[in-house]
Amino acid sequence: MKKLISISIFIFIATCLFAQVNPIEQEIINQKETKSVIIYKGKEYMKEKLIEGDLDKFKEIKDYLIYNIEDEYHSVFSSDEYILVLYYTREYETLGNIILMDIHNRNKSYFIYGNEILKYNLSSVLVKKAEVDADKIKSWIFESNIAHDLRDFLILYFNYIYSSKLGFSQDNLNELSEQFVKKYPKSKYISYILGNISNMRNKLYVKSNWGWTINVGLGCGILSGTLKDYYKHYGIIDVSFDIFYKKFALLSDMYFGLSKNKKPLEYSTGMLNKGSRYSTVSINTAFGYGIYNNHKIKITPYIGVGYISIGPESDKLPDEVRELELESITYNIGCFFDYKTSSRENSYSVFTHHSNLTLFYFRMGYSYNIPRFEKKHPEITGGVHLIKVMVGWEFRKWVKNKNLKAENPWLN
Repeated sequence: MKKLISISIFIFIATCLFAQVNPIEQEIINQKETKSVIIYKGKEYMKEKLIEGDLDKFKEIKDYLIYNIEDEYHSVFSSDEYILVLYYTREYETLGNIILMDIHNRNKSYFIYGNEILKYNLSSVLVKKAEVDADKIKSWIFESNIAHDLRDFLILYFNYIYSSKLGFSQDNLNELSEQFVKKYPKSKYISYILGNISNMRNKLYVKSNWGWTINVGLGCGILSGTLKDYYKHYGIIDVSFDIFYKKFALLSDMYFGLSKNKKPLEYSTGMLNKGSRYSTVSINTAFGYGIYNNHKIKITPYIGVGYISIGPESDKLPDEVRELELESITYNIGCFFDYKTSSRENSYSVFTHHSNLTLFYFRMGYSYNIPRFEKKHPEITGGVHLIKVMVGWEFRKWVKNKNLKAENPWLN
């Protein structure tokens, strides 16, 4: 009897423990398949039917997933994936609307490579199979009973997304786009074609020939001739402003520098001590010509004239100390090198259109300034080598390319 009671107690305890540990596990095991699992299995089934060529079953599975499973929390297809699905199910009206819903250019790399993370899922099989079936897909469209502009648009769009695989260059796509617009001038697909497939509309806007820049920076003045015997080399702060037309530029700048004299300098009523502070101010105007200019680099040599003043800071000194001030017209020759940080100088986008184009760049500049101090101070000869490092901003407008518009009146 005791043995029977012990066995009963053991079974009771084990049953209680099992009941406490396993309810959630049992609930998970008994759970019906979730929508996510059904979508995954459904797309795998679609993949197999696509490979087999059973497109009726392929469409049947697609419809079930779309109309019975998909909801606001469970999306069956990505937009790019859905486009290829609709090419195979031949639902062309829906396909045209889906393409137009995406007003920006698609990432064509999807249609070239598919989903590289899941190499053998429906997405990748669609991408590869559509490339193989390209002629068949376009034949289906051409033989369908849809509106002619939709028919030609879907063929053009397919050539566009597979352009690199099917051998369509951008010039080919521009030509096909032009043919479409001329053939169907009132089609609702024109805006999409001109904004995405063709890049002709982008070429409607070009940079204005006129523009201007502003530059600020630091540098140094290195003295030559007898100037270096009287004064130390100096650092400068420079501000410049340029106006340009095509390759021609009108340059203007002003710089301020601080230096000290190397030896005592005598004036009519006294002596200026060695090491006294000197300031330099120069204003210059020059004419430049851009010998090289692309989307990254611009090189502009120039020649010009200006004014330079080198003199002691005389706030606490007698007026006579101004006798030591050097003033002269200066003749300048130099060159600057611009490195543009933006690569969109030549790329206008109809979706990000701004009337003004602003570019940021770094500038390295060198010039040699030749003053004529010897007219009043025969003992002073030489010039100033200027080296400057600056940052600048270029401003110009986007304007319509009148020649392109005249040659292509279908562009709008």
